[in-house]
Amino acid sequence: MKLCPSSKFGSTFALAIAIVAACSVSHGPAAPAPAAPQAVDPVSAHPTFQVKVSGQGLAVIFIAGLACPGEVWAPTVAKFPNVQAHVLSLAGFGGVPPVAADPFLPQVRDEVIAYIRAQKLEKPVIVGHSLGGLLALWIAQTAPELVGRLVVVDALPFLPAMMNPAATAESMKPQVAAMAKMAPQSGAAFAEHQQKVVIPSMVKSPENVARIAALTGKSDGATVGRAMGELMTTDLRASLAGIRCPVLVLGAAADRGPKEGVRGIFETQYRALPGVRLELIDDARHFIMDDAPEAFAKALSAEFAAAAQR
Repeated sequence: MKLCPSSKFGSTFALAIAIVAACSVSHGPAAPAPAAPQAVDPVSAHPTFQVKVSGQGLAVIFIAGLACPGEVWAPTVAKFPNVQAHVLSLAGFGGVPPVAADPFLPQVRDEVIAYIRAQKLEKPVIVGHSLGGLLALWIAQTAPELVGRLVVVDALPFLPAMMNPAATAESMKPQVAAMAKMAPQSGAAFAEHQQKVVIPSMVKSPENVARIAALTGKSDGATVGRAMGELMTTDLRASLAGIRCPVLVLGAAADRGPKEGVRGIFETQYRALPGVRLELIDDARHFIMDDAPEAFAKALSAEFAAAAQR
């Protein structure tokens, strides 16, 4: 199914670019990135992310989306006191100090893998939303022996193809470069645009709009822009077959046009992943865990129960 830029599903792509511009211009100059340490103990130091660990039981790693700190998972984590939640906040997102990491996402991927090994986590479940979903897929591709299950929340293995099926990682590079040049010139109006247009298009309730906007508003624009650029030029579709663990993909279906079209987009992008399970959440926008918390918790409960029985 080919989408044009005006489609409701394709608008998520444009909104993501708007977030980059908003974060890049509305919070003053980016804080100087500290020098990366020469030697890193992955148990006590992981430059590209911070971890908050709570609870006991099955190990579950939560990775948030673009510009969101781990705090965005707080309502979800509170529902699962019987798992050991490892909630990641990426450097530069939501007030976490930025780091000098270029490229950024591959370093996050590698440090999460090192963290799993160093902490001796036994086949953890990884729950990733949006950008975090891409990272979850990438981790499971790179170190398939380490991951127990994936829950991918409204994420695709190659974001640009949802609007232009002919897009490639290479063809997106000029657009990424143009976006990087345009964002600093966009003006303070983008901050208001994020609060009034971007976030409300991704989550329904005014309370969650305010909460998510406040969290993302603390992000470092340079880091968010770099992460979005890498997201737009990373295509994992062909290598999905390297994932060995069960994968559940939860897709948001609210306000995205005909459901069969939304399903088709997900199925096309995940066709190389044997056994992938897709569940569309009718009454949820992009932040499924906030718009449909009961359905989301039910899906996680089933995955956690299955993981505990291995």
